[in-house]
Amino acid sequence: MQSGKELPSILITGMKHSGKSCHGEALAKHLTLPFTDLDRLVMKRYWAAGGKESSIRQLYRNEGKQCFMALEAEAARALKQDERAMVVSTGGGIADNDGVLAGFHDTGGRSFLIIHLRLPEELLFARIVAGGLPPFLEGEGGIEGARERFHLLCLRREKVYCRYADLVFDLEDRSRKENSQIIIRGVDTFLSGKKE
Repeated sequence: MQSGKELPSILITGMKHSGKSCHGEALAKHLTLPFTDLDRLVMKRYWAAGGKESSIRQLYRNEGKQCFMALEAEAARALKQDERAMVVSTGGGIADNDGVLAGFHDTGGRSFLIIHLRLPEELLFARIVAGGLPPFLEGEGGIEGARERFHLLCLRREKVYCRYADLVFDLEDRSRKENSQIIIRGVDTFLSGKKE
């Protein structure tokens, strides 16, 4: 395995509840790199500016999508300026924040290895609504309306995620440990090939 100085920073994308944070933490531990969550950085910026909401969901619902996306773009710019190699999980909506994901893949500056985690749409939907309907799925038609909005959202975001992904992992409803091992083996193989 490469040393920390030779390792690239790694960005993990995917829909909400695809396992970006848990698999990102496992990958970071394996590579002995620091782990950070872009949504946590968004909240830290929000609180530093005097914000009162206690979660991403509340911030999004009460302050609005534009406020959240502006904070996400600021946090992403700060990460790009950090020279340390690290593993970063994103929020699922990064695909909707014009230019932010592309900025991590910018070949003119510091690029990140971008990993996309993909799970079956029905599994993701069940995980998401188990915690209550999030603001981005609210609207008419009850649960079936939310399901249709989620389907369209998946189609749109998948195109963006895949456009920038260096690696795509099609995961299933396995244990976290099993899915993490699949990702770790895939990243190890990819990085081994990059050295040569």
